[in-house]
Amino acid sequence: MVDSHKVVIVESDVEFCEQMVNQLSIHYEVRVASDLNCARDLIETHRPHIVLLDTYLNNQSTVDFYVGLKSLESYQDFAVVFITENTSLDERLKAYEVGASEVLVRPFDYEELTAKLQVIDSYLIEKRKLIIECEEAKSASTEFMKEASQHGLVVQFFRNLSYCQHIEQLSFTVFQATNALNLHASMVVRDEQDHYFDSKTGVVNPIERNIFDLLHTKGRVFQFGNRLIFNDKHTAILIKNLPEDERLVGQIRDIYAFVVEGLEAKFQDIRRQNMLLDIVKDIANTAQQVSHRINQFDDISAENLSESNQELNDSYHFLGLSYEQEEALSALFESGLKRMEFAKGDLANMQKMLEDLVYKIENTEMLTMPSEETPSQDASGDVELF
Repeated sequence: MVDSHKVVIVESDVEFCEQMVNQLSIHYEVRVASDLNCARDLIETHRPHIVLLDTYLNNQSTVDFYVGLKSLESYQDFAVVFITENTSLDERLKAYEVGASEVLVRPFDYEELTAKLQVIDSYLIEKRKLIIECEEAKSASTEFMKEASQHGLVVQFFRNLSYCQHIEQLSFTVFQATNALNLHASMVVRDEQDHYFDSKTGVVNPIERNIFDLLHTKGRVFQFGNRLIFNDKHTAILIKNLPEDERLVGQIRDIYAFVVEGLEAKFQDIRRQNMLLDIVKDIANTAQQVSHRINQFDDISAENLSESNQELNDSYHFLGLSYEQEEALSALFESGLKRMEFAKGDLANMQKMLEDLVYKIENTEMLTMPSEETPSQDASGDVELF
């Protein structure tokens, strides 16, 4: 930023310049240039905040020179005041059109000069303040948009995660999230056996598998070198190419702490789904076995009933029973057969209950049949948060 008390006077009239220097030196550090080449060098090195520029220098218009000043890197930091003897409106409009901040018409007194310079001082201070605020706002906006994009990445991850139905789909979804930030990652899912995946090679070498085991108890997040591991009970994600920017590393920590938590929750959900599927299959098999046993019971009961009736009837003539005793024995036999029929009915009811239970579970949203298809990238692209 330039010093707010520096003035450069571009004027060939030596007497006028001496008078101006004497008047302005009380409040400003004043330098004088008598030609345009010297003026340009002085402006670049001295970096004033106000340039008093005669509209004609050595009988040559300085308008083109002023237009050339706009190419300077420090142009936004200084204001130009044209000094002219022309009192016409056209002269003022011309100065306004090329971008001058003020016009002083000779002759002018010291009070008018200092009053206008004070106004320009205030204008430049306010201008610099606005520029700084604008830059800060742009920087904040850029950071906010980056964070919004990262939050969109997390939302996209969880949306894709909801479609996963087996472990291989989990790895595909996690690596979508790591590839979005150009991160090389590997992961493990610990089930009845450990499942390892790598975002580039597909397979994880033995030493890296050992690292997963060794760092499993090192806490939720553990950094070593340019690597960062996120641990959960049954899952872990290893980032293998952390950036050097600590701010980005912090953002990666925040994002993938959510990612591994979601990964763990989804894995547990898949496990529950698989267990429920196994239970449903077991119930269905049990219902089939009950049905088979009922059919066997029918065949055996029919065969036993026929044989027993025949043997009972054949035995009456040599048992020497009275008529009443024969009736009582027949009634007792029929009572036993009826109890067998009731038992058959109970088995049939049990079969019906099991079949109804399987039907209810299979037709509720709590049970999802796993698909072997890999979840596809959402065609709509990133999630919009606004």
